[in-house]
Amino acid sequence: MSEQPIPVAHIVEYLDTFLQVHDIPDESNAVNGLQVQNQGTVDRIVAAVDASLEAIEGAAATKDGGTLLLVHHGLFWDGNVPLTGRRFRRIRALLDRNIALYSAHIPLDVHPEVGNNMVLARRLDIALEGWFGEYRGQRLGVHGALTLPRDDLVRRIEGQLGAAARLIPGGPAVTGRVGVITGSGGGYIAQRGMPDSTR
Repeated sequence: MSEQPIPVAHIVEYLDTFLQVHDIPDESNAVNGLQVQNQGTVDRIVAAVDASLEAIEGAAATKDGGTLLLVHHGLFWDGNVPLTGRRFRRIRALLDRNIALYSAHIPLDVHPEVGNNMVLARRLDIALEGWFGEYRGQRLGVHGALTLPRDDLVRRIEGQLGAAARLIPGGPAVTGRVGVITGSGGGYIAQRGMPDSTR
C-alpha cells in the first residue's frame, strides 16, 4: 500500500506499456485496459480473475484514495448491451466505491514475465523451449521438456494450483514435453510445440 495516493492515470500508463495491451490481439469484447475510471487516485490495487460483483464489493476503496481492481475478464464480454441488471449492479458498485477497473486478457496470458502460461510453466519446472498455439498472429502457449510420469504431473499441477486437475486419458504414461495454455485453450491441444522459441 502506498503512503500517498497515486494518480490512476500513472498506473494505467505503466500497465498499458508493461502488458502491451494495445499491441496484442484479443477478442473485441475483451476491451483491454482501463474500463472504468475512478475519481482519480489509487492507494491500493486488488487483483481478481473476473469483474464479478463479489470481486468488486470485496475491493472496497480506502478513505484517502481509491482502489484499482485489476482483472483478467472485464465487464464487456457480452457486448454492447444496456446498463441494466447484472451490468448495472457492477457499474454502480464500482462508482459508489471509487474503484477503477483495469482488464488484461490475452496480454496477461502471454506476458513473458508475469503471464499466466509462463508463470505456471516455471512453477511446474518445465524446461521452456518455445511458444505455440497461434491466435491472430500471436502465439499463446509455452512448451518445453519435462520427463515425468503422467500421474506425478497431475499431482504437481494440483499442488501448484491448489485445485483438482482433470486428466483426459491417452498418450504416453511418461511425459517428454508439456505445453501450457491457460483459459479456453483446449482447441490448441492438437498443435505441437513450434520448433523455434520466438513468438
